[in-house]
Amino acid sequence: MSGNTVTLSILPLWGLMTMVPASGQQEAQASSKWWPTSRSTASGNVTVRREEGTIPQRAEEPVPVSLAPPMTAEQADLARRFRGLMLPHLDAAYNLARYLLRDPVAAEDVAQDAFLRAFRAFEGYRGGDPKAWILAIVRNCCHTWAKAAASDPTVPLERAGIDQGDDAGDAFESSAGPVDPEDSPETAAVRHNEIATMRELIENLPIPFRETLVLRELEELSYQEIAEATGTPIGTVMSRLARARHLLADAWRQRTAEREETRS
Repeated sequence: MSGNTVTLSILPLWGLMTMVPASGQQEAQASSKWWPTSRSTASGNVTVRREEGTIPQRAEEPVPVSLAPPMTAEQADLARRFRGLMLPHLDAAYNLARYLLRDPVAAEDVAQDAFLRAFRAFEGYRGGDPKAWILAIVRNCCHTWAKAAASDPTVPLERAGIDQGDDAGDAFESSAGPVDPEDSPETAAVRHNEIATMRELIENLPIPFRETLVLRELEELSYQEIAEATGTPIGTVMSRLARARHLLADAWRQRTAEREETRS
């Protein structure tokens, strides 16, 4: 965690926050299929026979040839600089989008779109903290996506949840979360539940406080970098952060009290 963190007189809240990155992307699983019967079928201009236990052949297709002109040395150097400076912050970009949009699928799309936009604009990059620069683009893409989703009647309301009060708890049930491998199963279960609760409480904060808290406490940007990324004065950043910490602490106390009442 970054410095200047206010210590709260409750369960180590900020210690938990260091363990609540947004859940990552799921890996795709490959599968194979066997043809059950023997039959003839046409595949392009080739007719093949599919025998049980064999994989069907496919007609040879032409390999597409890229019509894009080759990269110049200057463009290749620009691409290398972009990879070196920006790609290390891909996880942070997804993390921010995940908290702002409260939708892992949309967060993946927005993070990718943000990096494409960043690459197109990278020629105009004049230095400064690369993480703050890319996260500012991610933030703008998130707000653009949310506005478009809110005005699109085909998008379910829960997917346009950047300004909605939807419950995000279900989004974390399938995420194991980082736990100590030396923990007992009971301790690991409790820790996992605390992490999931903290994620949910952060996502339920109003958007200005949520993004400020994530940028400061999870992504460890300075006040100046947050001000530049969000386009707000440093004084506003500091007041939002203090308010966000207060709201989160109250929400944690309330959730803890509710659990104690349920157990008793």
